[in-house]
Amino acid sequence: MKAYAYQITTDRVVGLLEKGVVPWQRPWRGGEQMPRNLISKKEYRGVNVFLLHAMSYQSPFWLTFNQAGELGGHVRKGERACPVVFWKWLEADSLGSPTGKEKIPFLRYYSVFNVAQCEDIPKGKIPVPNGGERSHSAISEAEQIVVGMPKKPELRHGGSRACYSPALDHVDMPRPESFLSPQDYYTVLFHELTHATGHETRLNRKGVGGSEGEWSAFGSTPLRTRRVGGGDGRRVPVRPCRDCRAHHQQFCLLRSGMAGTFEG
Repeated sequence: MKAYAYQITTDRVVGLLEKGVVPWQRPWRGGEQMPRNLISKKEYRGVNVFLLHAMSYQSPFWLTFNQAGELGGHVRKGERACPVVFWKWLEADSLGSPTGKEKIPFLRYYSVFNVAQCEDIPKGKIPVPNGGERSHSAISEAEQIVVGMPKKPELRHGGSRACYSPALDHVDMPRPESFLSPQDYYTVLFHELTHATGHETRLNRKGVGGSEGEWSAFGSTPLRTRRVGGGDGRRVPVRPCRDCRAHHQQFCLLRSGMAGTFEG
């Protein structure tokens, strides 16, 4: 079970990275930052924080399928769970130990759903997350680039995820006010717009969302070389995109194992 739990979690993180999602990076607010179980109110720790944040739900509250039922609700049909891991030290008998006891690690995984994936849970059972928003100050140079993008995809604000949909050709973004800074907002927006350049109505890039296939693997040459910027050499005061090259080394390490991330 221990090795299987490691593999389940490793596959989950690697899968996110291959889609261009860095699970330990999310520069916008989503209420209380630390995900927690709705019933026990205990915060998740270790790699669970990365996995749950990567799901990009506004609410920090999670629960199991059975816990949703205990509250009088249910998980919406078709929703997919997120795996989380639980580990602790167990004391066992040992003939080779001077004390006759030894501690062994116990690890298992289980599946949880965000409250946004559930229905019919009484509103009074779900606390209102705390977390304010800043006022958004648009960066004029960045706005000019967004407005001037040829054949720009539809840009939709108001959700809790930042993503580009090749099938529908639109970019979903959280509200600008929910980001930690204007620079963070435009960094994420530009990243999603670079995905959109691969659409068949634009560059039709193979492996970047065009008509000839799926997304390129994390760290691959097509994904690393994409850029959005002013073609006339304008300098835009946004943060460097910290996705592909910056995390390629961690991606390679995950391929070989990630036991250390379970601690915490």
